[in-house]
Amino acid sequence: MSTINAAGGILGAAVSDAGTVLLATGAVGSGVSVTSISAGGTRSSLASLAGYGGTSFIAGSEDSLIADAAANTLSRYHNGVATVLATHANGLNQPFAVAASQDGHWAVTADQADSLLLRVDLTGATPPAQSTCACTPTQLSSLSGNAVFELAAPAAAPGWMIEADSPTARVLFIPPVRGGQ
Repeated sequence: MSTINAAGGILGAAVSDAGTVLLATGAVGSGVSVTSISAGGTRSSLASLAGYGGTSFIAGSEDSLIADAAANTLSRYHNGVATVLATHANGLNQPFAVAASQDGHWAVTADQADSLLLRVDLTGATPPAQSTCACTPTQLSSLSGNAVFELAAPAAAPGWMIEADSPTARVLFIPPVRGGQ
């Protein structure tokens, strides 16, 4: 186990299957630096963002997904080179989280400015598509399945999830937790 030191406040992190760490540092409302730290400890600057919107690795690869909440962009980084996958024109509106499917086919972003989710085909075969949640997403956490992500955990009110690998992404509710059972 290694300790990673950061020059600024840590806004987010992601870890690849090979042990590479993406570390997003900065202050809320100011610039964000995303640094890649290899399993051996080698650091390299990967991206400078106007606002942190989430980071994730694509399973089985060192490719990463980085969202910029201020610029409303989602980019894929391969060998340090960025390719923009989606922008505000596709529906990004202050993303706060990004996640990738287990098979590396889909990426999903969740917005903080509205209840929209954006599904992006990482193969490029289909254009980005929006889905609406009847909730305010608070997270984008993997659930069991290839491209199933929890958006809001169930409690006294229903939780919500997105199933992104069907022909049309589906947003589904999770029944609320009942007390005493």
